[in-house]
Amino acid sequence: MGPRALAFCENPLSHTGHNAGRNTEPNPQPIPGPNPGLDHRHNEVEHEQGQEADAAEVARIGPNAIIRVGEALTALEENTLAGLGLNPRESSSKLSGAGSDRSEGSALASCGTTPGFELTGIGAKIFADAGLEHYLNHPPSEMVPESEVIALQQALRAALPQEIASAVSRDAGRRTGDYLLAHRIPKPAQRLLKLLPPGPACRMLLKAVANNAWTFVGSGQYAFTMGRPVRVSIAQCPICRGATATVPVCDFYAGSFERLCQILVSPRARVHETQCQALGAAACEFQIDWGR
Repeated sequence: MGPRALAFCENPLSHTGHNAGRNTEPNPQPIPGPNPGLDHRHNEVEHEQGQEADAAEVARIGPNAIIRVGEALTALEENTLAGLGLNPRESSSKLSGAGSDRSEGSALASCGTTPGFELTGIGAKIFADAGLEHYLNHPPSEMVPESEVIALQQALRAALPQEIASAVSRDAGRRTGDYLLAHRIPKPAQRLLKLLPPGPACRMLLKAVANNAWTFVGSGQYAFTMGRPVRVSIAQCPICRGATATVPVCDFYAGSFERLCQILVSPRARVHETQCQALGAAACEFQIDWGR
């Protein structure tokens, strides 16, 4: 059973995109970055920014990038209200000024498409700030414009403290991993991967991801390089597109990769983002390792 048998995508009924993934082994090619020696004129910069905006409008990403964030925010609100001694279904008036002691390892939601988000506090504000309040009652069931994913991540980081925004985004990524395991990755393929040593299992998994990268990176470019640790890179990453930060912010992808690898590669698998375009890197890079 090869990578084709492992193929999965977020929305197989809407396969209108391009294959944005590539396997860089055994001779990985560096992802080109900006040349600081070039003198870009102002109008050239505006032209490039306009092209990026157009690409974001045309490219589409699977609905998990919206739905699972909504679920993670719902869990955040419920846990915050419970910590205040309030009934989440009766009152959320104190939520917008409250913090959260919710850990990243909180329970995951069900893997199906949710009929709606019970967001009434800061979560509803985040969706409204992103211009996505129409999804609160009717979450997307098909691929969404990449620009919506970018806007939601920007609104999330703007509304919440960095550590909480990071935890919400990573939780959403883990929920996405659970959805893929439940609905998109064939069970025979999962059983096969679990029988393989971690290295070959990880290689097969990441090749399958590459075949369907268009469903989660949009106009970005996905690549991976085997080794210890394994390295996954996403250039023009939609999660941090347009962001400037002091720490890596692409926790959504880190959570997704970690959940898949912990179930299919090794329960000891850990994923860390080591480079981020929000920090000025040419591409976002994630390291996957599972110890000895």
